[in-house]
Amino acid sequence: MTSIQKIIGIILFLALPLLARGEMHEFFQKLSNEQIKQIKKIRKESKQEIKILREQMKKCRKELKTALEANVLDKANINRILEKSSSIRLKIEKKRIGQLISMLKVLTPDQRKMFRDIQKKRKRNKPRRFR
Repeated sequence: MTSIQKIIGIILFLALPLLARGEMHEFFQKLSNEQIKQIKKIRKESKQEIKILREQMKKCRKELKTALEANVLDKANINRILEKSSSIRLKIEKKRIGQLISMLKVLTPDQRKMFRDIQKKRKRNKPRRFR
């Protein structure tokens, strides 16, 4: 494989998620004004709620870091913080799924199928992130 072929392969690999993102943009442009209005309202409401939960999660991470850096490790306190963190993470996931369900209800069956197809393509082409 020549270096040009490698470069082209890397460019295509990096560009695929962007192409799928463009498809999602096109999809939303095809919706009716009323559908767009409803979806924007759903997203706005969810965004505010999720923002609050993310702030709580951030505080939780700071608490955990402090607890783990303490001279005396309190396992019960650390477990309490982890439980709180898990609870917040679950709330965020429920909000995201609730938002998705509400958005899907606004779409027609054909639009839902198109939406899911685009999501699958985006997921398939998205590079995996490692933490």
